[in-house]
Amino acid sequence: MQRIAARMLMVLVVVVGFSTSRAAGLSDTPAAATVEASETQPLQWLKAGDYEALEQYYSQRLRDYEAGNASDEDLYASFRKLYEDAWDNEGNFDRWVQAYPASYSAVLARGTFLYRRAWSVRGDKYLNETTREQVNSMSNYLARARAALFESLKMSPKPYLSTLYLLNVDILEGSAAQRRHWYELGTAMDPNNSLLHLRYMWSLRPRWGGSYREMEAFLHQCEEQHLKPTLLARLGMLIHADLAEDGMSAGDQNKALDEWDQVLKLAAAANETPGTEAVVGYARAAWDLGRRADADRALAKLSDQNINDAWSLSQVGFIYASEHRDVDAWPLLLKSAKLNDRWAQFTVGKTMFLGSPDLHMQADHDGGIEWIRRSADQCFAEANRFLAAHGYPQSPGCTARPGAPGVLKPQWMATVTQWGLGGLLAGLVVAWMAARRSRTRGAAPESRS
Repeated sequence: MQRIAARMLMVLVVVVGFSTSRAAGLSDTPAAATVEASETQPLQWLKAGDYEALEQYYSQRLRDYEAGNASDEDLYASFRKLYEDAWDNEGNFDRWVQAYPASYSAVLARGTFLYRRAWSVRGDKYLNETTREQVNSMSNYLARARAALFESLKMSPKPYLSTLYLLNVDILEGSAAQRRHWYELGTAMDPNNSLLHLRYMWSLRPRWGGSYREMEAFLHQCEEQHLKPTLLARLGMLIHADLAEDGMSAGDQNKALDEWDQVLKLAAAANETPGTEAVVGYARAAWDLGRRADADRALAKLSDQNINDAWSLSQVGFIYASEHRDVDAWPLLLKSAKLNDRWAQFTVGKTMFLGSPDLHMQADHDGGIEWIRRSADQCFAEANRFLAAHGYPQSPGCTARPGAPGVLKPQWMATVTQWGLGGLLAGLVVAWMAARRSRTRGAAPESRS
């Protein structure tokens, strides 16, 4: 594994996405009736200290699952409502356990929260940009999460979700044998589960120490078990999405296009809407291969979607700017910059610093430098070079990492600087073309789930 990233791939959200429908067989209790009206009610109960309502609600969810009236994805979705990234929530989970020390739901929920905190304290930088303190803090939270999840195993006749999250923990910090153990234990409880199959397949990716041979072998095993065709399609999506990323990283856009095409076809077979990044990845590969019509058709599928991940925003912005559709590109790049994409921050900052007639934008040195400095603080090499060239102090402690995603190589500086103000935005993205087809390689499934 080359590095750990703290956010999951957006493609994975589609591949292991869960049903948002509420679990079957809701009891006719005031708590359940309230949940019908508000998807966020469990979190509100948690913060209000209404542990009795939580117990009623989750006891029913567990009964529905154990009786076969709800799927593992329904059960997972009900617990997923509890979580948000906030430091002060830990005490709420502690007090729930104190109020109901024998409650499987309470102990499981606390262990899951600690797992999520492990991701949050680690941050989203490359491992060599992550402090030892952050890594140690992550390990501490994982140890506490393991302890709670181990305890929860003894508190339910069917602690399936415990095995799912213990697999998650060992994807972050565990061995292949441990991951296999949790997969087999949970699948023995629920042979037709979806999430453990998908998470285990994710753990077999080459970047986690697995291989495509192992992924294919696991898919063959699942086929022999006659799992649902829709689940088999979702498992296949994981393999092809990973191969597509490999193609992007290697600059092999023919491979990327073919693999993203397979992902889109498998999404249709799984009766799912394809992930934003799968569509964007296909569009970017098609654009680079001169297949503009295919790229535009792919992007048209996103016209009614609210794109919220920085990588997809920057890629679509790149294509629009390459088409000299600067007015369409600009809001996407600005949104990507606000989501902390360092290349987008530099592009936005430099455009603001110099101004752009195409965008009817006057030069704003102070506003531009603010964005460029944010990019430089993430060790984006071009941002630091720009600061130095214009007499501003560089961000301390940053060393350019040649070939890293988002870092422009020196030979592209001529392309960046040769453009006049009117073509600045297009010039920046053209310079970026060979430097950043891929995105930061993702890590664990549902990294904050």
